Amino acid sequence: MVVDDASSDETAAICLTIPGIKYVRVDRNQGVAGARNLGLVASSGEYVTFLDDDDVRMPGSVDQQVRILDQMPGAMMIYAQAIPQDADGTQRQPYPRECPQGDIFWDLLIRNFIPSGSAVFDAPVLPKSDCSTIVFRELTIGTCGSASPRSFLSRQSKLRS
Repeated sequence: MVVDDASSDETAAICLTIPGIKYVRVDRNQGVAGARNLGLVASSGEYVTFLDDDDVRMPGSVDQQVRILDQMPGAMMIYAQAIPQDADGTQRQPYPRECPQGDIFWDLLIRNFIPSGSAVFDAPVLPKSDCSTIVFRELTIGTCGSASPRSFLSRQSKLRS
């Protein structure tokens, strides 16, 4: 699925040439969060990942992450390091440099160290329309190995407002 957040480029024409792409366009810019939320509501897949127009995925990375998620019942998401690249093509250090382990819920509230473009979510864990209940998940992260996907296991607990 491609969510076109009121662009003025050739996004629509390009999407029409690619079989199997669901194209959703909004006439007024919604911003990153609005476009992602719109994509979530319009999606029907088993997995969700976000890829901004200036991001590039490593070949086969989504397939690899989905295979790992399939092998881990109860996993809600998986992510990997991101490799930032400057406009001139110079690659910088992958991040996050260190991967916290164990219960990282509070670490994520302090600082989100997950590169959004590297995360693949099990779609059923993402809310689509009912945001009246805030759901927090205690997250456990697997071991951190160089350039390998990290997985989060969740145990759901609801907090009342």
